[in-house]
Amino acid sequence: MNSTQVTPATLIIGIDIAKFNHVARAQDFRGVEFGKPIAFENS
Repeated sequence: MNSTQVTPATLIIGIDIAKFNHVARAQDFRGVEFGKPIAFENS
C-alpha cells in the first residue's frame, strides 16, 4: 500500500473564510499557484 497522500495529480484548494468575504486559491503539490486568488462574498 502506498502511504503518499499528496501526488503530482493532487490539486490543493485553500479557502480563507471570513465574516463578509472569503478568498480561495488553488495550487499543485509543489505549491505552484494556478491563477490568482478568487474573492467572493459570504452570501
